[in-house]
Amino acid sequence: FKSTWKAKRVKADPDYCDLKFKCSAFKNRGQEGENNMGLRTMEIVDFMVQKCVWTMITCNGGNYGRHGDIREQQMVFRDDEHVQHGEDHIMVELRDIGYIEVNGLSSSGDIEPHIDRYLKESWGCKEYQAAFWERDKYCDRKYVTPPDLYYKDGLTNN
Repeated sequence: FKSTWKAKRVKADPDYCDLKFKCSAFKNRGQEGENNMGLRTMEIVDFMVQKCVWTMITCNGGNYGRHGDIREQQMVFRDDEHVQHGEDHIMVELRDIGYIEVNGLSSSGDIEPHIDRYLKESWGCKEYQAAFWERDKYCDRKYVTPPDLYYKDGLTNN
């Protein structure tokens, strides 16, 4: 965290965690909740799985805050000697605002043409065309979904 994200270690509450860092690596923009959480998550996964050769056990995320605009991600890794390590992996984020974001392609590039073809041919997605103000990279690949891909009716969705 210190070298890659220029994070600074801060005091941690021992009842909550062993280590705590502060950094400015996490970004967001616009009014649709766009952020680079998936991109940063995959950087951690790549490091832990490929460099440290630990096994990723689970990953979950959620939103909180008054408007639900603050995201958190929790990942659990374990040092399993009996498990094959260093496998390729990607994260596909389905965003019901009308996008799909794919991350992890820097370490799993051989899947890119397959996921690209699947999203375009099976789901009818199109590559997202970034606006001129969207200079910073927030994901490896971004797609626009057709309007009927996601079903939403009140709290019911697919």
